[in-house]
Amino acid sequence: MSNLSARFYAPLSKIQKRDDGSIRIVGVASRETVDSDGEIIKASAMKAALPEFFRHGTGALRVMHQPIAAGTVDGATQEGDATVIEATIVDKDAIEKTLKGVFKGLSIGGKVVKRNASNRKIIEEIRLLEISLVDRPSNGDAVFELLKIAGAPSIDDAFDALSLEQKAFALMKATHHFPRTLPF
Repeated sequence: MSNLSARFYAPLSKIQKRDDGSIRIVGVASRETVDSDGEIIKASAMKAALPEFFRHGTGALRVMHQPIAAGTVDGATQEGDATVIEATIVDKDAIEKTLKGVFKGLSIGGKVVKRNASNRKIIEEIRLLEISLVDRPSNGDAVFELLKIAGAPSIDDAFDALSLEQKAFALMKATHHFPRTLPF
């Protein structure tokens, strides 16, 4: 990753259909963990970038980091080391791809302003330009977060609703990403 850009993937955690045909989503836009490029964006960097990002009232919600408007980022909160956003998707293609599971999460796009002097992989200041709907997860948490958006009241209920093949795939992915966290 160059000094000029930063991207981080995170899964959607809530999708809600609205009467006007748009959908409302909630998801982690950034978390202070190692991303697919081996970098960490500090939670303090995201928090400091939000006022400028929302200077026009809403932030840019894009499709796959392209100059294609999908809707608006309507708000953001810091929950520990996570920046959680609420957004409205109005673009019909983006709505369909989100509802059908093509877009599985969010990814931020911006300009790196400052890196940690002793560890250049740590981003301490960023100019947040857009948040994109993305199709390719690079975060192991995506498997279980995707179960949450299935509409089940809990992970257990969502898992029970899966076919035998889907359960096997989910468990295989979990053991690959979290080999020490399974209870068996």
